[in-house]
Amino acid sequence: MSVLKNSKIGTKLNTLMITASIACILLSIIEGISLKKTGEASASMYDERLLPIFGCNL
Repeated sequence: MSVLKNSKIGTKLNTLMITASIACILLSIIEGISLKKTGEASASMYDERLLPIFGCNL
């Protein structure tokens, strides 16, 4: 804890900004992977569920 008390405010702010940037990058990567999986699931659902309905000529 004494390390934080002895650090300058600029160093503390830089550390905070770097930590926040790394967190944003990690969350963006996770979100991109999830979005890709969602897109694949939507395409699969369209092919398996909706196209057969169009084939029935209702």
